[in-house]
Amino acid sequence: MKKKITILLLTGFLFILVGCVSGNVDEETAQTYTTKAEDAIQLLNDGKFEELYGQFDEKMSSKLSVEKMNAEVTPVIEESGEFQSFDQSSVEMKEGYYIVTITGNYSNVNRVYTITFDPEDKIAGLFVK
Repeated sequence: MKKKITILLLTGFLFILVGCVSGNVDEETAQTYTTKAEDAIQLLNDGKFEELYGQFDEKMSSKLSVEKMNAEVTPVIEESGEFQSFDQSSVEMKEGYYIVTITGNYSNVNRVYTITFDPEDKIAGLFVK
C-alpha cells in the first residue's frame, strides 16, 4: 500500500512538473512562427535587407542597421552557397517572446538561425551560426 501511494505521489509530481514547463507551444502556433522565420531567412537569402529591416522591433532596428546587416550577413550567405531547403525547426515561448530555431540547408554549409518575435510579431532577435 505504501509503495502504491509513493508511486501515485511521484506520478502526480511529474504531471505537475510537466505542466509547469514554459515554452511549449501548440502545433498551429509553431507552424505560424516557423513560416515567419522561413520568410525572414528567405529575405536574407535574397538580399532584401530593407524589407527585413521593416519587420524589426524598435530595439532591434536601433542595433542592426540595413548597412550593418548587409555587411555582416552577405559574406555568411555567400559562403554558405546556394540555398536548398529548410530542415529541423523548433519554436518555444519565453516571457511573451516566440523563439524559432531553424536549420537552413545550403550547398556548402548548413546554417542554424535563431529568430525571436516579440508580442507584436516584430523581429526582436536574429542570429545566424
